[in-house]
Amino acid sequence: MQQPPATGNRLLDSLAASDLQRLRPHLEEVAIAQKQTLSAAGGAIEYAYFPTGGVVSLVAALAEGVTVEVGLIGWEGMVGTPILLGSEIASNETYGQIEGTALRIRANILLSHVDQSATLRRRLLRFAQAFSFQTGQIAACNARHTIDERCARWLLAAHDRVNGDELGLTQESSASCLASAVPA
Repeated sequence: MQQPPATGNRLLDSLAASDLQRLRPHLEEVAIAQKQTLSAAGGAIEYAYFPTGGVVSLVAALAEGVTVEVGLIGWEGMVGTPILLGSEIASNETYGQIEGTALRIRANILLSHVDQSATLRRRLLRFAQAFSFQTGQIAACNARHTIDERCARWLLAAHDRVNGDELGLTQESSASCLASAVPA
């Protein structure tokens, strides 16, 4: 039997073949532009996104309109983990940091499949746990490291998530990534 082509998203490609086969009809390929909002803080999470190229940032809004990046997701993961944990509301804004593509699925459809498959639920929750660890590491780095060290960490993390050696960033987006004060 011939293997279906890889999706381009490592998390999806790690699923049991039967789980991926059930999700495939519901996955829609979409382009993600730089600064395109995928979910707004306090807004409903309508879709889960599985990036296949580019980078998505999660940012927390602080006092006086300042935003700080608290998470980074590329082809290794999923945007929308709060739905797996029982929340339909986004606690942070998610947006395209480096333009790319993703496979998206309506949140309610993904949750229906998660409810039907223990293997799918375990795999996605494992990613949610790993992502939670990553956000904690980013917070610690932002609190303790110099701007040069934070820049090196971010550039390496972004490089791991794009094809090639060029990162399409502006100075404004770089400042947000490095936990510098950037008005929202």
